[in-house]
Amino acid sequence: MIVGAVPGNGANTATFGGLVLAGCTLDGRLRCIGGARAGFTAASRRSIRAALDKVRRETSPLDGSPPTAVARTACWVEPVFVADIEYREISGDGLLRHPSFRWIRTGKTPGEIGIPS
Repeated sequence: MIVGAVPGNGANTATFGGLVLAGCTLDGRLRCIGGARAGFTAASRRSIRAALDKVRRETSPLDGSPPTAVARTACWVEPVFVADIEYREISGDGLLRHPSFRWIRTGKTPGEIGIPS
């Protein structure tokens, strides 16, 4: 699920550089699983940014600390949107490797999104 966005640069300055992603642990806590910077069209970036602006929050919704680089720059949002993300594997520290955005899912609720294994 989407829990935040990091600033973009260049052509993406007005939207975002990437999404901050999380999954639910078995005990219902939100844990960061990485971020996706690839797979977006210009139109999807504008659409997602407009939707995220409506659910913005001041603090991280994560139960643990996000990676430091993310924590410094992220714009946090309520965890209400589910993104379909394609990735190659999970790293040893539980982060997605080579994640790429596919689309926003409407058939799943954020509570249904677990930690990939």
